Amino acid sequence: MTSFAAISNFVIQCHERAGAEEHLESYFQGLSQDVCNKWNFHNASLTEFLSTWRERRQDIVPTPVDQPEDLESSWAISLSTAQSALVKLENSDRALLTTKMLLEGVPIHYQSETCAVDRLEDVRSFMVEGNYVRQMVVHHRPRGNDEDDQNKFESLIEYLLVRGPVVASFDVFPSYDEEFTLNMGQGIFKPTPDEHHMRAYQTFPRHCIVLFGKGVQVQGSDIQEFWEGLESRGEEFGDEGFVRLARHHCVIREVVELKV
Repeated sequence: MTSFAAISNFVIQCHERAGAEEHLESYFQGLSQDVCNKWNFHNASLTEFLSTWRERRQDIVPTPVDQPEDLESSWAISLSTAQSALVKLENSDRALLTTKMLLEGVPIHYQSETCAVDRLEDVRSFMVEGNYVRQMVVHHRPRGNDEDDQNKFESLIEYLLVRGPVVASFDVFPSYDEEFTLNMGQGIFKPTPDEHHMRAYQTFPRHCIVLFGKGVQVQGSDIQEFWEGLESRGEEFGDEGFVRLARHHCVIREVVELKV
């Protein structure tokens, strides 16, 4: 199966010669939909391509929700979105979860006044005992900066995405809450070098989204990999509600494996 690395190298080669778009269009059309199912040619030196459930199964993509500003309910929005998508993908007869069901069903002592939860593990009992999933496992990003450990975590996310959309949480750094949000979620978000250092001694708020796929932006010979995720800031945010988080920058804090 063709890898994203091989596709990226081919794109770079095409960027270096005339008629790049024509060559690339023919190339992408020849790829399996399981490998790559969306691509854009912005100009002769900027190409993006993705493998995303957003294209593969549009029937599991909900209308983007705009989370109330006074609530921190992204965990409930994301878990209900992912559970509903997996139930549909696997043709399960389980009940479809809603945000309201989670907010009202998870014991109040696990929630703050703004509906935030400290640990996603605290939601497991409600999910399993309520028969909404068979199993719920929270996978945490390894501590430290060991490259092999971080790459294994990214590979785990890729593995989970093969089955369907995946709930992920990340630290809301100042640059996300300010610059990226003010820019309405455009571009690919990655923490600043200072924020990478700040994470070692400072705790940031957690925010949840649902990962629907992965992609690559190739500009000239520069490669930027990213995750595509559904935010909870309405359909005007990002690309119809979807944002991009840079890979290999330790952005994702944890992912939730749901088995329905």
